[in-house]
Amino acid sequence: MLRDTIIAPATSSSSQPNDLAEGPTSSFWRRLLSPRTLFSFLIALALLVALWRMVGLDWRGVWSEIRQVDIRLYVLALLVYYTTLIPRALRWRRMLRNLGHRVPLRLLGEVIFLSWFINHLIPAKMGDLYRGLVLRRREGISFALATGSVLAERAVDILALFAVATITALLFVRGRLLTEMQGVLLGAAIVVVIMVGGLFVLWRLDSTLLARFPLSLGERFERLQRGIFTSVRPLWLMLLLTVLVWAAEAGRFLLVANALGINLALPQLLFVFAAGALLLAAPTPGGLGAVEGGMVGVMLLLDVPVETAAAVALLDRLISYWLVLIPGAGYYFTHARLRL
Repeated sequence: MLRDTIIAPATSSSSQPNDLAEGPTSSFWRRLLSPRTLFSFLIALALLVALWRMVGLDWRGVWSEIRQVDIRLYVLALLVYYTTLIPRALRWRRMLRNLGHRVPLRLLGEVIFLSWFINHLIPAKMGDLYRGLVLRRREGISFALATGSVLAERAVDILALFAVATITALLFVRGRLLTEMQGVLLGAAIVVVIMVGGLFVLWRLDSTLLARFPLSLGERFERLQRGIFTSVRPLWLMLLLTVLVWAAEAGRFLLVANALGINLALPQLLFVFAAGALLLAAPTPGGLGAVEGGMVGVMLLLDVPVETAAAVALLDRLISYWLVLIPGAGYYFTHARLRL
């Protein structure tokens, strides 16, 4: 049975078929300038314009709020954001070791950072596929195996964020916000149930069913399955590293909010952060438009003035989106060994 074989570590991929055909074959620029990418940016722009008109933003008021930012806390927020690369790289290194591969921590940190850059420019999480392709080329690791580990990582992250959003909503958020967010939480719960159900189906699939497919497809699916389920051991360590990842991410947002003097309790701020982070899954590059709208909308329900809410969202996204593009572009185009 296939589900029994995934418990064993992966063997060397040198004898495995080339998986590169599974990933994108177009150049970076073709992807960036493709109609699909340009359309996704138009969607993001439409969302931002809709937000502007719906809440009646006074940009002079927003700028006045931004000018009052505590620059020391804001710079600290920027530094804290990049510390998330450390637990992310440590987590991925452990996942790959579970699959029988030892990859330098520095390389994994570089690849994760560049995947942020690509995800911020190209929709459909192309940066996640980039991670698998780089490991295929640089380390000889099966693309399906590496991508399976990335999918497992994404699943753990979504479950962690959903847990934060649910706990803060049910235990600490009261009144109108909880009523308004019931539909959103229900939708998120449905997504989580579908994701968990899909993972269960993947776990239960065995060689009897895969035998109906061509040999190469069956082998690739087996490696993908092994990458998803074998990589997350031990579970307690994955959970610990995931907590460190999102503690740093939340720390960035809390510092930005405090730099602007926002008057919300810690659980409320965590709820705003988790809601925004879950919207990173929106079909726009880096969640552009959706994340900003979600954060501002939740803060308005918490009676934060619209100009203050917009300033917090803009400054937070300046760190986690816009300021990734400049160093990301420089690193991508000056490190040929990491380009595809």
